[in-house]
Amino acid sequence: MQPKQRPQKPKESKYVSIFSDSRPDSDISFRDAAEGLLRQSAERYVVGVDNLTVSMDGFSMIDQTLEPEVLLEVLLLQHRAVNADLLGNETTWLNFPADFRYADSRSYQLRNDSTNITTYADVIIRLNEIAAAVHENLKNGVTNAGGDETEHLEISPAAVGAVVFDDGKHLRFTLDVTGHITIRASRFFWATHMIHIPIKKYQRIFLGTSWKVGEDQRIVSLSPFDPPELGAYLGTMEATGAELAGTAANTIEDKLLVLDGARGYVRRWAEIKNASFVELVNDGQVTWFNYIRTAPNASAAAKAWREVLANFMLLGNIYSTFDRRVCIEVGTSLPLKNSPLIEDNREASDFILGRFFINSGIRIESDVHGEFRQIAHHGPSLYTLMDGSQRVLYHQLNPQQKITTMRVKLYARVRTYDEAADTWGMRVISLPTELTDWWHIRLHFKEIDEATK
Repeated sequence: MQPKQRPQKPKESKYVSIFSDSRPDSDISFRDAAEGLLRQSAERYVVGVDNLTVSMDGFSMIDQTLEPEVLLEVLLLQHRAVNADLLGNETTWLNFPADFRYADSRSYQLRNDSTNITTYADVIIRLNEIAAAVHENLKNGVTNAGGDETEHLEISPAAVGAVVFDDGKHLRFTLDVTGHITIRASRFFWATHMIHIPIKKYQRIFLGTSWKVGEDQRIVSLSPFDPPELGAYLGTMEATGAELAGTAANTIEDKLLVLDGARGYVRRWAEIKNASFVELVNDGQVTWFNYIRTAPNASAAAKAWREVLANFMLLGNIYSTFDRRVCIEVGTSLPLKNSPLIEDNREASDFILGRFFINSGIRIESDVHGEFRQIAHHGPSLYTLMDGSQRVLYHQLNPQQKITTMRVKLYARVRTYDEAADTWGMRVISLPTELTDWWHIRLHFKEIDEATK
């Protein structure tokens, strides 16, 4: 006669749901302190995250710094009146970039201290807000509150008899399906402005394969002269006034701006290529200098000439480099057993309950010929990082008799850049949040057989 087996007690399975607003952490005290959360010691359980939804309006794609940073801006090709600044004398140069900015400089800057950038659409929208501000300034003649330092091409209402340049769009930024930003700008724009990328990290991001290690490639500027010069990249060169004296100055014909610490010098177009500068253009009645300043109602040809486009593609794929956000990490006060973590070939202890990678949702649509038609990406800031369709990763707990309190905190793993070594890395920060942000997590505790410990 077989002995009658004692019926096994059903294993405990318990869920804990947590909602939290405007902060990355939540502290919980369970009401039944005597019983605790679990009926047995914690070592008899495993725990995993089976649902995680996070609102991330406060988690920007770009670094948030104590001192505001300018990622990209539009500057004027500014210099003092003729003979007031000398190429070979850096003491006469203007302060860079302050004296090259518009009076309302923020209107012409992509910065990290304004609205959080959480989608790629935010980037291109902000860049085209800058483009609209530039267009408004150009259509009224290039003006600046720089006093006697506004001599770049003397294109102002006063210079042309208060003429309004109501031309077509002079500047536009486009983001294509390959992640490249293209600067689409008119000859009028390139004759009077430049693009400035002050921080090497963002030079690396925007310029991509065209970026050169150890060089300060902060300026994007194209020659506005007739082809083949139209569209030639002028770029940046660092030198002192002494280095530019005499014959050395002739070696920088392809460089528009020379930097020396916090001072900069913009060569006049007549200095860069005088033959083209004084050349009679199009109808042979006027020089390049006067042609670009001709009133639209005086010459339709001049208007058309000013609006000739010269595009410059930034070769960096911002879909892979711009977004610093890697994943959300769930930390907890629960007694988790250590799991190995390898970071940059080095082992470390890991007590994270779960890592959930942020998917930007980039989708490229093409036709039957493989030609790109449109791009789509994740629009809202609400991300469901874990749901019932995914496998739950469980962690075993260490011995602890009673679990009466618990803390859950969300961290963010972000990419970092070492400018000196030109290398990328990672670090972990507390998840940045706005007052309107919220998150929900559900933890699943499962009792296990003692033999499997």
